[in-house]
This record gives sequence, structure tokens and C-alpha cells, in this order.
Amino acid sequence: MKRYTMNDIRGLITGFFFAVITIAFISLFPKQQGLVLTAIVLACIGAVYLGFAIGEGKLRELLVQGAFIVFILATLLIGMWFNPYFLAAGYFAHGFWDIIHHSRFRIVKTQVPELYIHACMLYDWMVGAFILVWWR
Repeated sequence: MKRYTMNDIRGLITGFFFAVITIAFISLFPKQQGLVLTAIVLACIGAVYLGFAIGEGKLRELLVQGAFIVFILATLLIGMWFNPYFLAAGYFAHGFWDIIHHSRFRIVKTQVPELYIHACMLYDWMVGAFILVWWR
């Protein structure tokens, strides 16, 4: 079993730091406005992987990332219009999407910096958990 590298740990610390800042910032707003902000953030972080695929220029990776973006957009729209728990589900799904890009698994072949994968995974799961607790 591979041990965590310093890059992995830096990514986790970075994700934790940015998640805390995001949660603190969103907590300043009424819930409905906070919901819109978390949806915007999810759309942006989902688009980052599409950007990595565009940078590679490989059609297969572009199609895979594009399909996942459609899924993310669906979860955030359903979350905004009907039930915020779908937005949380979008964050959790994106966290798992991060994992399958990791070099240990490399299920999806789009090249993504390892630090980004760890940072984004923890960030996604922390913000997703925040949404679940905030909307109880």
C-alpha cells in the first residue's frame, strides 16, 4: 500500500483551508443566497476538470469530462430548484470524481495535478457535509 506523500498532505491541508473559508463565507448569507453561491462554486470546480481535458486535447477525455459536467449541472439545478440535498450530492459525487483521477486508480485518464485531487476531494466533501447540516 502506497503511503501518503508530502504533496498528498499539502493537498489535504489546502482543501481543508479553502473549505473552511468557503463555509465561513457562505454562512454569512441567508440560506437561499448561500445555496446559489454553493451552486456557482460547484459549477466552477466541475469545469476545472473540463479545462484539464481541453488542455490535453484528447477527444475521449473531453467527452468523459463533458458528460460529468452535465451530471454536476443537473445536481446543482435540481438542488437549487427542488431540494438542496441534491446540491450536497453533487459535491460528494465530485469528491469521488477527484479520487478516480488519482494515480493510484487512474480510472479516468485526464492528467490532473495530484495536489489538486486531494485538495478538491476534501474541499468537496467538507462543503457537501456543510450543506447537509445547514439545510436540516
